[in-house]
Amino acid sequence: MPCDRRGKAGRGRARHPPRMIHFAIILCVLAIHLRDPAVAAFGPPAFAPLPAAILSIGGFILLNLLTDRSVRRLGRAVDQTGSWHAVHRAEHLVRRARLLAVGLHLVNVVLVGWAESVRSVTTDLILIDELVVIAPLVASWCIGWWSLAPIERRVREAALIRDLDSGVALRPFVTRGQFVLSNLRYHVLIALVPILLLVAWAETIERHGARWFGVVPGSAAAVLIQISGVAVLFTLMPLGLRLVWDTVPLGPGPLRDAITALCRQSRVRVGNLLVWRTHGLMLNGAVIGLFWPLRYILLTDALLEALTPDQVEAVAAHEVGHVRRRHLPWLAAAMLAAVTGIGMTLSVVQISLAIAVPGLASSALAEGLMAMITLAMSLTVLGFVSRTFERQADAFAVCALSRRAAGTREAGPSPVVTPEAVTSMRAALSVVAHASGLPIRKFTWRHGSILDRQRRLDAMVGRPMNRLAIDREARWMKVAIALGLIAVLSIMVGGYLLASVIFPAGASHP
Repeated sequence: MPCDRRGKAGRGRARHPPRMIHFAIILCVLAIHLRDPAVAAFGPPAFAPLPAAILSIGGFILLNLLTDRSVRRLGRAVDQTGSWHAVHRAEHLVRRARLLAVGLHLVNVVLVGWAESVRSVTTDLILIDELVVIAPLVASWCIGWWSLAPIERRVREAALIRDLDSGVALRPFVTRGQFVLSNLRYHVLIALVPILLLVAWAETIERHGARWFGVVPGSAAAVLIQISGVAVLFTLMPLGLRLVWDTVPLGPGPLRDAITALCRQSRVRVGNLLVWRTHGLMLNGAVIGLFWPLRYILLTDALLEALTPDQVEAVAAHEVGHVRRRHLPWLAAAMLAAVTGIGMTLSVVQISLAIAVPGLASSALAEGLMAMITLAMSLTVLGFVSRTFERQADAFAVCALSRRAAGTREAGPSPVVTPEAVTSMRAALSVVAHASGLPIRKFTWRHGSILDRQRRLDAMVGRPMNRLAIDREARWMKVAIALGLIAVLSIMVGGYLLASVIFPAGASHP
């Protein structure tokens, strides 16, 4: 049986969530709605509806057959040699197959004509065609997890004796179906459900806005209704996530009392503290919801088992820090400012180039290229902002733990950051990284590296809490975001007013 050289098998298989799969889902749904520009740029689909359907579905079938065969071979190697390397190879193989499936989906939609094939049967029904078009991709991912499940079970079986010897509480082995469902509910549905609801709402306003709401598509009233629907969706999303995920309230006890006291001390109201039951497959903590009472702190079962109570409290304090410092609204503002500002800048560049190359401004290929560049640059900006906010949440956590030990509130005199608080936070980061199989030096887009965060925490020991460098950095970043947002909104409003003066209502213009 496989033996983990790091000293963690089975229970060390709990995972930290891979965020890039969420961006892949966004890209795949976006591709469905870019089919018309693709037709204009590349011409009509290369195949008729029936051949397009056969090729599209057949490609996924072939990919999964090859992946399953390779994973089975690696599973036999695990049984025969106990090779931990074979376990990693199987995981990497399934991960690469997911990426290939994304590429296959994009080719099918943009070039082969899979979307047109589906719409020839379903017509352009609201949300139905999108569900059918993306179904082969989701099914392909699920089949990959189905192939990987036996190897994951072997790893957990290998840890059984060690867990018995160490007195760790044992949990039932997950079935293949539970393994697939857990991955589907977290990795896919968390992103796919909100995106599809947004798509459905946008299509509803576009097609039925005049009849149902008395607004003209594209008008200011239609945009206002669209934004209102999005706001309602994001406000109610925590309730939906509680249904998508398997959550139960954290039971009474010292840990719940400590986290509740932490929230009270930080003046952050939460609707409930929830345990996310993942069968030990996920190791994560999160806060969801913008407003009380639809705001929850989630801690996975694997996190509660892997960390000490002090470390769990440090993770909870980190999540409370995101709320207290209002990171989510500022992230949204940063994304809005980046997308709008970069998009307007690239539009000016595109129009300037079109003067030298007639027809370029109206080129669908140029439009698609500009959209991809805007998205890539905006995500780069968002990653930089996110990493700064993660470090500030780390600082908030050690300050909250130090303040609790000193018995002072945030409004009182500023004590210093204690070594004990930093030890709890950096140990929590180490355990999460170790249990997730994440090297502490590995840089991630949203969080940076664990090692860098730990070094920054070490530098805070003995520093006054009201004079931490990361807080100054975050404040200046928020100022920059606010100025950027004001600038782009001013340009948009100014452009609208200028257009209304040049082209009054009812006047004809080109």
